Amino acid sequence: MGSPQVGLTKHSTGESHSAAVQAAQGYLDTSELGGSDDDAHLRTLPVATPFFKRYNHRKVVFHLDHKPEILGVGGTTQRAWQTYQSYLGRVRVVARADFYKRLMARHGCKSIRALSRITGEDWSRICRILKILELPAPVLDYLRTHDSPALVRCFTEKRLHELRDVGDPDKIWDRFRSLLKAISKEAQEN
Repeated sequence: MGSPQVGLTKHSTGESHSAAVQAAQGYLDTSELGGSDDDAHLRTLPVATPFFKRYNHRKVVFHLDHKPEILGVGGTTQRAWQTYQSYLGRVRVVARADFYKRLMARHGCKSIRALSRITGEDWSRICRILKILELPAPVLDYLRTHDSPALVRCFTEKRLHELRDVGDPDKIWDRFRSLLKAISKEAQEN
């Protein structure tokens, strides 16, 4: 009897591991589960995960998501990424809250944590932004239809949360109107 092959184990019957593998392969070739090697590409499911890379302090960071169009083609530099983050910070808060609400409906998300897995953002941040939709309808309608730079600058996420915390819709509307008057007065002075 010759020396056994390196890396192969002996079974209790004395057969080598390669013989057992060949027997299993023969079974798969003749069964419904398997097929010939020509059919191997038909049994394989192709999976494509969208990703893009960016550079942060000379290190490559991969993001498993579609690349935002605003970032352009090719690798994303640290400066381009910071510009994009700044852009996201300037987007109107009500528009962002509406976007999250539509995204939840489109993907059938039942929780904010599920939405955070889709967007890759922190769930507590998404929750804070969605709470802005608890403002009275007239305030939200006004913010959706008017987007002057002074208005966007004034009604930040923090200020909208302060308005929401007032509680009473009438008091919220009165406070909102007083802020609008202050903005228009400031604009007239400049």
